[in-house]
Amino acid sequence: MCRKCYITYRWYFRTDIATLLHMSITDETFPELYGFDIFMESLSIKTNYQMGITKIEEILNKIHPDNVLDYGCGTGAIADALSKKYNVSVFDIDMSGFYKHHPAPGQPAALKALDMDFIDKKKELYHTVLLSQVLCSVNDEEVTDILGKIKGVIHENGNLVVSICNPYNLNNNETQTHIKIQPTGDYNSNFQYRKFVKFTGGTRIEYHRPVNWYISELKKASFIVTDISETDGIDIDNQLPGSEFLFITCKARREIINPDVSLMIKASAMEWRTIDTRIRHIVNQLEGPEKFFEKIVVTDKNTSGFLRQYDYADMENFIKKLNSLISDGIIDRVIFTPDESEYIKELSLKWFGVETTDIRASNGQNTITSIYGFEQLKTKYILQLDSDCIIGRTPGPSYLKVLKNVLENNDDALTVGFPIYSKTRADFTIGNNYNKWRTEVRFSLINRELMMNLLPLPNKLDETGKLALPWHRSVDMLNKNSKYGSYRGNDGNAFFIHVPNNYKNDINGWLNSMYSVEREYVNENQAGNVNLISSDPGLILPERKEEMVIIVKGRNVSFQKLRRCIKSLSRQDYQNFGIIAIDAASVNGMVEYLYEIAGRLFRDRITTFKNVEPRSSIENIYIAIERICKNPESIIVMLDADDALIADNALSKIMELYHNGADLTVGSMLRADKEARYKVNFDSLGKKGGGNVWQHIRTFKKYLFDSLDMEDLKLDNGWISVAEDWAFMLRLVELSKNPVNIADKIYYYDPSEDKYRRSREELDEIIARIIAKQARRTK
Repeated sequence: MCRKCYITYRWYFRTDIATLLHMSITDETFPELYGFDIFMESLSIKTNYQMGITKIEEILNKIHPDNVLDYGCGTGAIADALSKKYNVSVFDIDMSGFYKHHPAPGQPAALKALDMDFIDKKKELYHTVLLSQVLCSVNDEEVTDILGKIKGVIHENGNLVVSICNPYNLNNNETQTHIKIQPTGDYNSNFQYRKFVKFTGGTRIEYHRPVNWYISELKKASFIVTDISETDGIDIDNQLPGSEFLFITCKARREIINPDVSLMIKASAMEWRTIDTRIRHIVNQLEGPEKFFEKIVVTDKNTSGFLRQYDYADMENFIKKLNSLISDGIIDRVIFTPDESEYIKELSLKWFGVETTDIRASNGQNTITSIYGFEQLKTKYILQLDSDCIIGRTPGPSYLKVLKNVLENNDDALTVGFPIYSKTRADFTIGNNYNKWRTEVRFSLINRELMMNLLPLPNKLDETGKLALPWHRSVDMLNKNSKYGSYRGNDGNAFFIHVPNNYKNDINGWLNSMYSVEREYVNENQAGNVNLISSDPGLILPERKEEMVIIVKGRNVSFQKLRRCIKSLSRQDYQNFGIIAIDAASVNGMVEYLYEIAGRLFRDRITTFKNVEPRSSIENIYIAIERICKNPESIIVMLDADDALIADNALSKIMELYHNGADLTVGSMLRADKEARYKVNFDSLGKKGGGNVWQHIRTFKKYLFDSLDMEDLKLDNGWISVAEDWAFMLRLVELSKNPVNIADKIYYYDPSEDKYRRSREELDEIIARIIAKQARRTK
């Protein structure tokens, strides 16, 4: 059987595809030949050039570069196309392929290795550099080396356009360009694999890394990501939307080297659950283009006696995660406070003029550990902070340069506090009209050199032999009786929010606050408050008030199905909707796709909520509708992330029904696994089948959901774990004044694997109890 015949056979006899074809022919309301475009594309073999050139031209048309360097040009096919419009130069480690296709000099202009070395010295820098399929073809060390070379040949504020084999296509075995012929690994890992290239008939090695790895490496090299997008492609095996290449567009920034500043992050073993995530956040937010001389974590090996303890200490996992941060190059080293009592006595005597063997001060704060970190770091300045600080950055001058200027331009400045979130700017001052500012222990830049020259700091021992004052209060005492002080102000370029311990048991709220700030959203009520005001999703995440709000939820949904879902929304002719995207504790990179692809596609119209610790589906739905959606008149549309809207006018049809008085709609759906029709009966809620009002697509006014009692969503005092659609839809239909059944099949239902792993007996039992509850309500 020939290849095209085989694909045709495989395509037609898949249940879902055959059903789609049958429906498109026989059902007048169904889009003509829905899904057939993917099948037809599957039959063609394409080159990398064909799959990528359109996107490259699209990106450069937005940039309008004065000149372009195609670094890693290969045969020069891309450069040839671009040189028709732009002044293009090319370079490759091995130029033989280019010279074979370009025997005579001309456009594009070929560079030699020696030329690359002298570009920076001649000031002949490039406005735009293209790295097409280069970084995914070399190992990690070579990526660092190449980005370092690019820094030397690109203008400040120039554009770097990177295309890589799409990491979000990892589990797409066969595409139009290649077939993976070696088992691949986990999305979140770095590894290499082999693939068969259809057009050439040869094989090649590719390197997989998660997208956030590339973002981090680019930032280390002072390239700030401005956009990420995908090319179109096909998952031939599953007849789903694939994507051959991922494009990352960046702005070049000149590195700001700070050989006189070290970064010191204070942590404890009580923070073991989230320490890796938080330190990655801190370093990612503080670096780029700023560079520290050294990045360290200072801690101790205590496992008890914590001030405001909120969790137990797991030293083994704590150290394991810290070591992983060192291995990944996030931090340089970890400093543990020595256990030797004699050394602690010597240290306290040097710093405070008194001797103690207790690392904690009278108020329970760890003091000696911080002091030991100050001793070990040798730079003039130390940017020190607690590991539970959330950091926000905005475009503008270097925050670190601003803070250093305060210390360098004021001979009485001993420390300067990192700014807190504020809507207004304020000059950096030593105090108000009456008093000097107190030292900001949570986050500040310290003139270490000056502080060491002023030792010992004022302090004494309490009746138990502990230091009466922690180190920062000793500094306050020094400042009070001298010319020195701790400055505070706000230049608007960076800020921090401190997370108090009472919010740390809500890990989902805590880390979603962090993710939200990373994406430049802060609740306006946070202004002027150093501590996080709430871990409530309704306050820490962008709220949704649109006329229609789509709830997209899922866990470990494949990138192909997630892409299908997102594409079905982007194609809708009605676009006045907002999205609440819920990732239910996925480990396959799904949330990264929501942030980097869907987030950039829908911009300020999407709110992404991640479960770090798993929640039940019904609780996630409750949080999305009750807490994040703020408009009682919003039309709520439920869309599972592994499903899709079939027609491009699906939302328009729904909106028309609501404009005609509907307050709830049900149906209709096309199942991928079998042909089935579920007749809706709004008067049979308490009977077997629940009137089939549980089926997709489910939409309703938010005010109906607001009328629910939380007990409607629970059994045995716990959130209903399965059949959650039955739990709320039966009740919502009862509350509805004008429910409408949509007869047209506008929803594509692709049952997840989890559905088939559930116990049928357990599911039937829960459904029966939900129906019984409904029957009692309607009597």
